[in-house]
Amino acid sequence: MPPLRRAAQAPAGAPPPKIVAPPPPPPAPPPKIVTPPRMTPAPEPEAAAPATAMPGATAEPAIFRHLADKPRESRLILLSRTLAGLVDLIIVIICGSAFIFMVDVLEGISVFDRVSVSHYVLLLLLTYFVYSMFFLSTGTQTIGMMLTYLHVTGADTNRPKIIRILLRCIFFLLGLAALGIGLLWGCFDRQARCLHDRLSSTRVERISP
Repeated sequence: MPPLRRAAQAPAGAPPPKIVAPPPPPPAPPPKIVTPPRMTPAPEPEAAAPATAMPGATAEPAIFRHLADKPRESRLILLSRTLAGLVDLIIVIICGSAFIFMVDVLEGISVFDRVSVSHYVLLLLLTYFVYSMFFLSTGTQTIGMMLTYLHVTGADTNRPKIIRILLRCIFFLLGLAALGIGLLWGCFDRQARCLHDRLSSTRVERISP
């Protein structure tokens, strides 16, 4: 058998072999930050050009433009007041005509001229004055206002004083005699108050049925 060889040994006093550590792994790259694409705002729609009036079309009267600017409740009260005034006017004409009929039956009217007409108009005005004073001072409502659920109040929404009602009736007749300017005032007033409302510090309000 061949002789066994002994493993080579390091000479005495030699330094121990160096243990080389493996190199560290390279650092991982930083994560990429993906920014979302910027959203561009949608273009605003162009304002429509104002409609031009058709040739030959008539412009809207100023009175209707003023009524359109009023609050809905004020417009409804103004329309209700018109209806109530018509009812009161019919009642006054019926009462005045009844007086004339009674005079004709009892005395007989032989002449009916301009003087008679002026007396009849004066009778209607006095009848309306007494009619308004009685009902407004008694219940703050005329018969027409009762049908349209309206009543007269003071400027502080309380029951008006008798002097306010008297001034209201006087200014109403004056405004009616001046070609109805006192009544047309309400069509241009922001609160739909007529001229006799302003001068007498009263107003017309709606009441719940």
